[in-house]
Amino acid sequence: MRKFSAIALVSCLTLGATAVLAQTTPSTSMDKPATSGTMSKTTKTTTTATKTTKTTAKAHKVTGDIAKIDCTANTLTVGTTDLNTNDKTHVTKAGKKATCADLKAGDKATASYTTDKDGKNWAKYVSVK
Repeated sequence: MRKFSAIALVSCLTLGATAVLAQTTPSTSMDKPATSGTMSKTTKTTTTATKTTKTTAKAHKVTGDIAKIDCTANTLTVGTTDLNTNDKTHVTKAGKKATCADLKAGDKATASYTTDKDGKNWAKYVSVK
């Protein structure tokens, strides 16, 4: 009778451990077949020791006259907003590609820009009519 009780106890513990392990194991799409008419989506989660995130800056838009322009310092002011430009800034005048030298104070301009962590406004697009 003791052997039977010992075997029953070991069996219960084994089944209990298996049930706990089954609950902590992530499910795969093979565990549960998709029902007809619906699609199943499997998501794989991985954990790494270091996590890097890239934040995207929100783009702002300004419209107004070009008040100041300095091509050597790569700066311009549209309305009251000071903007920095670089080689990634797309500049157009009358719908055609232009350079900083093609722009002049008093031109009507629309600019799209982002602000970096240092507070500088970087122009992405400058369009002059």
